[in-house]
Amino acid sequence: MTYGPSGAGKSFHTLDKGLHIAAGIPFQGRPVKQGVVVYVAGEGRAGINKRIRAWCEFHEVDIASLQFYVTRQSVPFLEPTPTETLVELIAKLPTGLVYVCVDTLNRNFGDGDENSTKDMSAFVDALDQLRVKTGACVEVVHHTGKGEAQTARGSSSLRAALDTEVSVKATAGGFKVVCTKQKDAEPFPEILFEFKEIDLGEREGERITSLVPVPGAMAEATSAMLATHTQKLTRSREAAVEVITDLWREVYSPEDMRKPVRFEHVDFIARMRADPYRIPKQTAADARDWAVKESLLLWPSRGRELEIGPGFNTPE
Repeated sequence: MTYGPSGAGKSFHTLDKGLHIAAGIPFQGRPVKQGVVVYVAGEGRAGINKRIRAWCEFHEVDIASLQFYVTRQSVPFLEPTPTETLVELIAKLPTGLVYVCVDTLNRNFGDGDENSTKDMSAFVDALDQLRVKTGACVEVVHHTGKGEAQTARGSSSLRAALDTEVSVKATAGGFKVVCTKQKDAEPFPEILFEFKEIDLGEREGERITSLVPVPGAMAEATSAMLATHTQKLTRSREAAVEVITDLWREVYSPEDMRKPVRFEHVDFIARMRADPYRIPKQTAADARDWAVKESLLLWPSRGRELEIGPGFNTPE
């Protein structure tokens, strides 16, 4: 599930992910299983086509080649007939369905109460049946509560049933994605996105534009460094790359490019142990040693300071 307050960028994130899957393009430096994607649009259908066009323009993808399907109306999953109809329609699509996104829970819930454990459990059961009958990964987009912006609203039975929960929060010019639950695995590090405006031409003399989420400068540097390592990185090593990039941005001075970029060793460890990573002290030290071995960091004389190494890809 992806959740967040209104206007945070939830739909931009899930649409971006779904289009990467349909196009077979790696998402955030990770390979995807290319296949058919179905987007159950309960709201914002008028703007989805523009977003898809802008995404294809930016990524240089032929829109006609995408196996990406958007529903023309919402699906009230608490009612059996519409759900069965959706399954029947999906069965008529080309084989290879891999991802279904339900955007949003509220618009596709049906006649029920999100705060009711009974109704929410029925909604979860309907999505689970959709998953079983189609074999696809099913994701739902949801809103935060009015009084508590840190959690998804409604019955807690929804979160209990999730394999993965992702929070989306707006930032200046974009949004950030934070994994708040990952069943049977470690949560992935925070990901930053920035919006890029894409010109789609003119209509009746008016300029038409839309936005495409692209990796922020730190995310691009992180993806580049992660891609240089063939082995699967642990969460602590990914966190180390994030922290190193963050510290580089704070310390680096373009006025004195020849000066080594250094920062306190204790600062690196402290950030590894703090939110959102919460890496244990010894594990953080192991990740530091790994970064030194891979030349992302230098540790002169094992002193108080760490230094950016030659293996670090600086953000543009």
